[in-house]
Amino acid sequence: MKKTTIIFDFDGTIADSIPFIFKAARELAKKYGFTPPPEAEIDSFKDKPPMEIIKRLKIPLYKVPFLIVEGQQLLHKYMKNVGYVKGMRKVLESLHTKGYTLGLLTSNSKENVEIFLHKQDLRVFDFVYSERSLFGKAPVLEKMMRKFNLKKEEVMYVGDEVRDVDACKKARVDVVSVTWGFSSKPILKEHEPNHIVDKPEELLKLFV
Repeated sequence: MKKTTIIFDFDGTIADSIPFIFKAARELAKKYGFTPPPEAEIDSFKDKPPMEIIKRLKIPLYKVPFLIVEGQQLLHKYMKNVGYVKGMRKVLESLHTKGYTLGLLTSNSKENVEIFLHKQDLRVFDFVYSERSLFGKAPVLEKMMRKFNLKKEEVMYVGDEVRDVDACKKARVDVVSVTWGFSSKPILKEHEPNHIVDKPEELLKLFV
């Protein structure tokens, strides 16, 4: 069945925000006394699952929900400096013109996303769904599809992390992994998404 709805992850997939996320993490580390992620070693964190990163930074588990909320508050002041991943604007405009329903699914705050979209003056998304979950993305993805009455066979998800792939497999939604975000191409391949793309314009070959 033809895909009619494309759901995008936000951070790392559309927004070039990963450096700012690590900047916020370093600020929180300084404030709360856990191990800051070394700027020179950011890439070494990219293929680690969330629990391993938490353990490596010596963050008490009970603090994680509070740190996530405060981290998003810190990101709020950075959003005016966050731009699109190079080439993504053109891709989104083309998909919108072709009549696809476009959505955003993010664990970032809806307010932060809307600041970004307003600054970029790009009105191509039919909806933005924001929800944090410590139990993985699959329940959130399924909840979002119920809310907007989306049929899984008509949906394609586009994300940059292995947890996106894992969530989509659990929700039985096809997934495209992009290699310019958080997870590297080798580890994405290990999780076997339906498609892998190295450049934004390659998305158009899948959908247009």
